[in-house]
Amino acid sequence: MSFGKKDVLRLSGKDLEAVKKLLAASDLRLDSAVETTLGIKKDGELVATGSVFGNVIKCLAVAESCRGQGMAATIVTALIDYLADKGIHHQFIYTKPQTAELLNSLGFTEISRVDDKVVLLEGGMGTINDWCQELSAKRLPCERAACVVVNANPLTKGHLHLLKTAHEAEGALHILVVSTEKSSFPGKVRRKIIENATAQWENTVIHRAGEYIVSMATFPAYFTREEDVAKLQALLDVKVFTQYVVPALGISSRYVGEEPYCPITSLYNQAMAESLPQAGIGFHIIPRIAKDGDAISASRVRQILRDGGEAEDVKGLVPEATYDFLQSPEGKEVIANIRQKMSRH
Repeated sequence: MSFGKKDVLRLSGKDLEAVKKLLAASDLRLDSAVETTLGIKKDGELVATGSVFGNVIKCLAVAESCRGQGMAATIVTALIDYLADKGIHHQFIYTKPQTAELLNSLGFTEISRVDDKVVLLEGGMGTINDWCQELSAKRLPCERAACVVVNANPLTKGHLHLLKTAHEAEGALHILVVSTEKSSFPGKVRRKIIENATAQWENTVIHRAGEYIVSMATFPAYFTREEDVAKLQALLDVKVFTQYVVPALGISSRYVGEEPYCPITSLYNQAMAESLPQAGIGFHIIPRIAKDGDAISASRVRQILRDGGEAEDVKGLVPEATYDFLQSPEGKEVIANIRQKMSRH
């Protein structure tokens, strides 16, 4: 019996347990960050499934008795069509290495992998090599260059201390600003604030981190709190950084802030501490600066604003560039949005 696109179903809540069971049989679990799940049923039983979130295809599984019948390819193709209907023509697949060969035959190219545990592939329009060419065009003519990856949601005096420390230590600095739009402060706002705060610094370049660094593709746990898989995802993200960003920009060291609060970011720092020195890249954790006995953090700033505080109430925690934005009409809109939603970002 052959199966094709006509057999692919959009699954609903009543199929949830069947999806979990099928994934568990392949030593997988249903990711909490899923917007649509498709499946194929045979004699009323779910025998193939795949999900998508954003432009990331994940949670692919086929019942052992049905493997080799093209069901995985059918599911992936249906998910690609689903994304195309939404105007999305660049896809990532986050899956086990055993599936990589099949995905190669569907036009996907491997970006990176962590041992025999996870592989990240991409397909469609645009590649990581295109992004690296964009980075290389902004490479600084310096022997050494530091890199800091920040979300800066918003930029605090703690962030600025970290950036300044990295810049002074290496003499040149590349700042990669997280691009995934899951933050209270939009990406263009976060980048603009950093540009204003560092406008007088020499040998400093600000980049979008794009889809490849701390993104929903490489490190979804940062946005979804999947603690039990976060270490593996962090290792993958760091490997992408080492393989692609380091040579593109000539990075000699990466600097991060000490993380006393968020277990996900702490795991990420641990992954970097294990991986970067092995690749010949310096790794430096900078202690947080504090105010009134507590470490300065973006989450602290957002909480004050969420609780009714205004720009004046966070003035001691943020640099002038952030304070000026918060006083602007656009800043007041962001504050209003923060008070309306219950999100850790």
